[in-house]
Amino acid sequence: MVTNASGYRHRQGKSFGGNRVDAGKLNTTYRRRYFSERNKTAVMVICTPSSLAWPLLALHLAMLTLEGALLSLMKRDGRVWREIYGPATRHVLRGFHAMRTRRREQQRMRSVSLGTYFRAFTVRPRKFVLLWRHGLPAVR
Repeated sequence: MVTNASGYRHRQGKSFGGNRVDAGKLNTTYRRRYFSERNKTAVMVICTPSSLAWPLLALHLAMLTLEGALLSLMKRDGRVWREIYGPATRHVLRGFHAMRTRRREQQRMRSVSLGTYFRAFTVRPRKFVLLWRHGLPAVR
């Protein structure tokens, strides 16, 4: 069955596991974080309307690299970079041509304006809010 409107009611940490707060501490897995970063970036490339997608992608990849480097240094664990941020970035760079082709197909069918698209986003990233409230995540 197909719904009349798009949307997904997702409760963080309940639907897919990981990325949840247990006893006041964030918990996640290497696998979940990798897939999350990889998929989020691919969706950004494919779905962001207008040529604004390219500067946003550059900014996103820079922030992803910074986040991965800082988290690796703060946790003193190179595995964070090797299993999450490095592979997610490589996936985007290696699959860029395929994503760009998919983007062209999807953008031809687009029915929302740039303003409508961005209304779904908040200025304050969820990761920063969680980091501020609960500290560095435990990654297992």
